[in-house]
Amino acid sequence: MSHATLSRWVHAAVGVVCLSALGGCASTSTPDTPWTQSQDAARASGRLTAADTNESNMQRGVCGAEMTATTGMQISLIRQMLNDGKPRAALAHLDDLALDTTRETLAEPRLLRGEALRETGKRDKADAVYATLTDTCLAADAWRGIARNHAARGQLGTALEAMQRAREARPIDAAIRNDLGYLYLLQGQPRRAEEEFLTALELSPGYARAARNLVMALYAQNDDRQAQGIAQRFGIDRNEVALLRQTRLAKADATPGTAGVVSRAAPNAVSRIAASPPSGAGAAITHTPIERPTDPGTLEIIRQ
Repeated sequence: MSHATLSRWVHAAVGVVCLSALGGCASTSTPDTPWTQSQDAARASGRLTAADTNESNMQRGVCGAEMTATTGMQISLIRQMLNDGKPRAALAHLDDLALDTTRETLAEPRLLRGEALRETGKRDKADAVYATLTDTCLAADAWRGIARNHAARGQLGTALEAMQRAREARPIDAAIRNDLGYLYLLQGQPRRAEEEFLTALELSPGYARAARNLVMALYAQNDDRQAQGIAQRFGIDRNEVALLRQTRLAKADATPGTAGVVSRAAPNAVSRIAASPPSGAGAAITHTPIERPTDPGTLEIIRQ
């Protein structure tokens, strides 16, 4: 699809959303229609083209840079391609639109390119893109991507350092806290992992993946009772619990006399997590119901 065709389609989509809202067009949702257009949509896009340059149709990206409503819609559509597991299509449209050709361009398209490159195995190229974002408002996402690439290469120490920088950049990001905890598990530090998983669950109740990882961290410390309580609360079936128990990616910290003992603050925190009802707060974080953290390369992608 050519740049001009995509622009006409996006203009038409923006027009439809604004008309249906009847009260303006403060925000639009990503459509799930194909990347095609009818003759009627083409005529509608012709009416919207000139208006798109007006200030009323300008908006700001996540880092504050100005962009047109059309560009915002294009970014949303490309993001949806990544969400749908189509990184190659996302790359093709990023190339076609040339929204991220220089360091001075919008940050969001650059992050999308980095994610798409990483998901297609082009990790070195992805790292080069992420490096252009470490001094932007998307630094946390950039460091997270860098960490995931290092983990996939088996460079767990470097991955841990990068994920720690991601946490520093955005400490309230539940997905980053979960990924950091998982890296602690791989490094044989289940207590520190437990703290990150607890934080992730308090930030995003109902976050199933963090709950599974917490179960594994508790089993790694021989705290079977708490692990079973968390598993029951989050509806983790017996077969999966058995697998998590067998996996035990890390042993308890090698401190004399502390094997199987949870850190002082953890028991009450774990109990609160087990007793609290799951909510929809984790909806911004995508995960598959059966995915388990068995491969450093499968650390999850946040979708916001």
